[in-house]
Amino acid sequence: MTKFVPINKDTHKNIRVKQDLSFTHAKNSHVCPLNVHEYIVACHEYPILFAKDSDTGQFRSIVLLGLKPKQNLFYHEQGWRSRYVPESLRAYPFLLSPDENNPDQGILCMDEDSDLVGVDTGTALFNEDASQTKYTNDTGDFLAAYNSKLQITQNVIQCLLDNSLLVARTLELELPQEGGYNLSGLYVIDEEKLNELSDEKFLDLKNKGYLPLIYAVLLSMSRIDKLINLSSQSN
Repeated sequence: MTKFVPINKDTHKNIRVKQDLSFTHAKNSHVCPLNVHEYIVACHEYPILFAKDSDTGQFRSIVLLGLKPKQNLFYHEQGWRSRYVPESLRAYPFLLSPDENNPDQGILCMDEDSDLVGVDTGTALFNEDASQTKYTNDTGDFLAAYNSKLQITQNVIQCLLDNSLLVARTLELELPQEGGYNLSGLYVIDEEKLNELSDEKFLDLKNKGYLPLIYAVLLSMSRIDKLINLSSQSN
């Protein structure tokens, strides 16, 4: 369970937050969100796909961390098994909640139930004079930038949808010692439809700077083999 609450200088004056290089909170997650600003570097480590929210119909871009639900092949108790860790994982145990009175700032919240939160070890949230520490200020800045990137990511995804480039795809996998396995409910960029775009639409993608992002996603699909290899090592 998670319990995100706004940080408060009175309630949390003695609170410290530990760093977890294993990102244990994601050990049972087989996907995690990814912003477009991360595509270029993440494509060398993870398959980048898209998922559709069944309630809202909104799409988001994700990376595949495992080949089955609740399987995270990058989690290891001695450290994350990849050079790049998505920003959505690094943000925990914090998030920035909307602030109706100050939409440009947001409210920095923390998961009080996280094992990373305590009073004995870690980095303090507040100084002795009750002012926020550099760590807390930097965390707020990181999350503000992250939320801004979320909107840009949605703009890119909407452009992909407008050009009919996202298609549902069932990944047909051959897993070591298990045989065939299908992973469904995901969307990919259709390279054939990309190549069939009119010159005008293709040039529009180029002028918007979206082509490198699209090709990064296409390139990332080869990383599925990496996950299969990791799966073999874990068996």
